[in-house]
Amino acid sequence: MRKVYESAMWNDSEQRWLRKVSGDGTSADKVAALTMLIQLCPVFSTGYIKALLTMASKTARSDSAMAMDALKELLTVTLLPDRKLKTLKQMDPVSPKGLKKSTFTEICVVAFFEDYLKTAVAAFVQVLGFASQNTVAFIKTKAVRSAYELLSAKPEQEKALLALLVNKFGDSSGKVSSQVSFCLKELLKKHPGMKGPVVKEMEAFLARQNITQKSKYSALVLLSEMIFNRSDGEVAARLIRLFVSQLEMALKKPVLTKKEFRHKKRRGWTPKTSRKRQPLREEDNRIVRAIINGIRRATPYVDNVGGAALQPDTVEALFKVCHTVNAYSTRVSILSLLHRGLAAGDPPDRFYRLLHEQIGQFDLFTSSHAWQAFLLLQRCVPGDASTARGLAMARRLLQVSAGAEPPVAAASLGVLRDLVVARRTEIKPILHTVDSNIVVSREAGVDAEEEHFVDDEVAEAQQTANPEDVPTAYDSLAREPRYARAMNTPVWELQALSSHVHPSVGTYATKLLEGQPYQDMPVNPFDVFSIPELLEQFAYHSKVRRERAGRKAGEKMGQTVTVNSEKFLKRKKVQPHEKFFQDYFRDSSVRAEQDRKRKVRREKEEDFDEAGDVDGEDADEFFDNYLKGQIPEGEDEDEDDEDDDDAFGEGEEEDGDEGEMPDEPEDESDGDGAFCEEEPEEKKAQSKRDKAKEMRKMHRGASMFASLEDFQQLLDADFPA
Repeated sequence: MRKVYESAMWNDSEQRWLRKVSGDGTSADKVAALTMLIQLCPVFSTGYIKALLTMASKTARSDSAMAMDALKELLTVTLLPDRKLKTLKQMDPVSPKGLKKSTFTEICVVAFFEDYLKTAVAAFVQVLGFASQNTVAFIKTKAVRSAYELLSAKPEQEKALLALLVNKFGDSSGKVSSQVSFCLKELLKKHPGMKGPVVKEMEAFLARQNITQKSKYSALVLLSEMIFNRSDGEVAARLIRLFVSQLEMALKKPVLTKKEFRHKKRRGWTPKTSRKRQPLREEDNRIVRAIINGIRRATPYVDNVGGAALQPDTVEALFKVCHTVNAYSTRVSILSLLHRGLAAGDPPDRFYRLLHEQIGQFDLFTSSHAWQAFLLLQRCVPGDASTARGLAMARRLLQVSAGAEPPVAAASLGVLRDLVVARRTEIKPILHTVDSNIVVSREAGVDAEEEHFVDDEVAEAQQTANPEDVPTAYDSLAREPRYARAMNTPVWELQALSSHVHPSVGTYATKLLEGQPYQDMPVNPFDVFSIPELLEQFAYHSKVRRERAGRKAGEKMGQTVTVNSEKFLKRKKVQPHEKFFQDYFRDSSVRAEQDRKRKVRREKEEDFDEAGDVDGEDADEFFDNYLKGQIPEGEDEDEDDEDDDDAFGEGEEEDGDEGEMPDEPEDESDGDGAFCEEEPEEKKAQSKRDKAKEMRKMHRGASMFASLEDFQQLLDADFPA
């Protein structure tokens, strides 16, 4: 059959030309000719497929890139089916009995071609693997992109292509590793069922010993950003086990390599058996943060399959590392993970002790994750079973916010507000008093928090002891918030914040002192009360800035109003920090001054338009004079003037129009005549400017184009009938 096909093709002139070009043409012509020949009849084009594979494996960049693109297009569009190919050994045997000879021959030919195509695809994947190891970044990126497109289009050689892509996370070029990350994200979007194989391959990649910290971080970031659905419980559980194992490795004491050990030993360093726990390095810090974010994202889907997210050893390691990690964003992530992982029951006292310690660190609220920290506090503090412990953490928040920015103070008051709403009966008495000697009931004191067992002799000694020796005042530096005696003293912090320089903070503190829970605080005070937002309020004259501020606040474009607009001035309820703008722009003197400035601005715009017309006339006169000066003066000028007196007279009239006085006395009459003609011209120009001014006033606020009647008036003025 092949011989019959070849003999038929050689009888066609076009096919002969294609075969000749495929062997003797340029590289681009060869690739194009081979592609057309394969598309014409793939079954009898095995030699042409082999030729393309040979070109793709060459070291020449252009030839290899063109051949890889051609093979990728052929495999994804023409050759490969939507299933995995089979070899002759994997196919079911077919008996020739009951079949025609031609039918049986066709079956054998197709089976042979499928077996050859499977081998050819494996060879092409091997070529892509060699190309991905090239020293040129362009060739490596081309190979990665081709592998991704082939993997996303057809299932053939799925494991080899996925291993090729994951392996390039360890590439020395950052562009290649970022390209691999992007390709795998797009692959998971197109084929969500590939999550399991991707996680398995990434697990094998992370288990290697020779990968760099940067490669590990890129792989973990990809896994932490994986999107799950309700049916991905098993994949999420496997991913969490992978995250936990990587977290334990990251929290271990870093082991020095032989090179680092020799370098330090030369400088006199000796290893110590017992040393304090050192903080995490920056690379490990980033890895820990990525792992924790991944665990937090995958935990809700593990609950559906009944898996345990955090083991006791992992929880112990997280508690330890939260004290030593440098980045506060990592601390916030660890606390959020611990709160979620320990939320099956009441979190232990150790968690609240750690949270109370982190609140006292002022740098926590100046980091980029300050709002996430307050979201965690809004969940933990009002939901605490111990009122005294919750109030101790809320009071420490108020103490830190007294010297911080207004957004921190507003968010701290929001935490206390939620606590007051949840425990109104216990906290309300200490909000309405200024007496420092508060009589605390036994249920609200220290004894209510924990049951004590003492001997009889110790009990008698306690009864005979002086009660004044027992401390009852609030201890703001207590390590354990439950025993800080926060309910024994009025909330003096609210008294200080009620006179805060920021109007909203002062208003919120005053309402809490009066026992009125407010609901008008913005959702995210770090955006609304920030300095950029304050500057945006002063930039009320810029429409672009107002629109940007509206988009930032999540509002619709039509809801954004300026502080000097009538709509804003007619509002009955405004935020406390916006009250000043409303009172200022309602003032009669301010409104009069604004009207005066608006009138002056309008007059300046009109004068500028008139000046533009005058400047245009001056520019025309300047260019006319310049062109006349460029014309050379001839020696026979007098003879030309005598031959053509009419032209000379026209020239005199033009000179008279320009206002230039002639030198000869006999032409004085002409100059006077021309001078007399200037008055009607000036009046005519003045009348034209007046009409243009009237037209501008008429069309102010309307369309920028003049009507037909306006043009007719101008034409009639310039060319009277």
